[in-house]
Amino acid sequence: MKRPSFFHGVIVAAVFAFFASAIVATLTPFVGFFSVIRLVIPALGLAYLLYLFSRSKERVGRVTTLSLWSALAVVTWWVAPSLPLYLLIHVGAMWLVRSLYFYSGVLPALLDLGLSALSITAAVWAITQSGSVFLATWCFFLVQALFVAIPPAVKRKVIPVRITAVENEPFERARRQADQALRTMFGGPPPATRENPAADAESDLSEAERQHIAGLMRVNHAGEIAAQALYQGQALTARLDEVRDAMEQAAEEENDHLAWCEERLRELNHRTSRLDPLWFAGSFVIGALAGLAGDRWSLGFVAETERQVVRHLESHLAQLPAGDHRTRAILEKMKADEERHGEIASRAGGAELPEPVRRLMSLASKVMTRTAYRI
Repeated sequence: MKRPSFFHGVIVAAVFAFFASAIVATLTPFVGFFSVIRLVIPALGLAYLLYLFSRSKERVGRVTTLSLWSALAVVTWWVAPSLPLYLLIHVGAMWLVRSLYFYSGVLPALLDLGLSALSITAAVWAITQSGSVFLATWCFFLVQALFVAIPPAVKRKVIPVRITAVENEPFERARRQADQALRTMFGGPPPATRENPAADAESDLSEAERQHIAGLMRVNHAGEIAAQALYQGQALTARLDEVRDAMEQAAEEENDHLAWCEERLRELNHRTSRLDPLWFAGSFVIGALAGLAGDRWSLGFVAETERQVVRHLESHLAQLPAGDHRTRAILEKMKADEERHGEIASRAGGAELPEPVRRLMSLASKVMTRTAYRI
């Protein structure tokens, strides 16, 4: 059976979106919106499961997989968890089936997990912005269609086993990156290697100003979480050692930004975004896919990302009250660092990204910034 293409995924997304919106419009007057949604989610999951079966070469275990999925759907319907958890369970089941039937390694499955996180983000953004079930379903399965870009297995050059771990060995790199990921998401950033640029600055703010600035700094902190994941994902799949080293060095420098943002949030008595693991997972898969596309495209992705980050920081600087010298000092230093990272990537041979890709990056950034400001 031929592996599915992105075009197949686009058609599936359109069909599923039409089906979901039609069912919701028809049944909502009789049983209520949320009851219909709890019916539509497993129905779409079953349809997608059958679609995956139709495009997979693997034929062993289909009856068992379908039986287990059906049992899970019945149990979750009976237990009736909260709607977000209900959705996550079904998306997790879709991810697990796709990983079993289309991948032969852990790394592709982890990339697919990040893609699933992105698809949920896209659906939530669509439903909150438009209130349209059609658009939410369309966005979810359209992002899911990108799984065809993930290779079934990531092949690496075999390196002889040594008693002492060497920094460039794949296992050691993966261990360091996994450790860094856990520390970034759950353990707080490492201590900054440079002095906080706001160390000698003062701020005099009203309560409303503190609330707004906390939202801005939460967005910036989420952006640095995403930057860490982007660079780590690219470093994992980069082909040239010098490109991999550059990505890892950039991730280390971004640690200072992460620490400064978190420190400023503590000063304002506010917390970081509750969705940091989601930003990390989605950005990691984007970075890994950029690395798989080739080092020129990976460097081009860095350059374009930094250009968009600089524009984003400029907009935040324009919103700061005149008396907030502490936040201004941090953002100005971050802006200078991001400009330098972008210039380095461009000089290293980064390719200019196509306009549709740049627009998609901008859209994803808007989803993250608007959500992280509040959550």
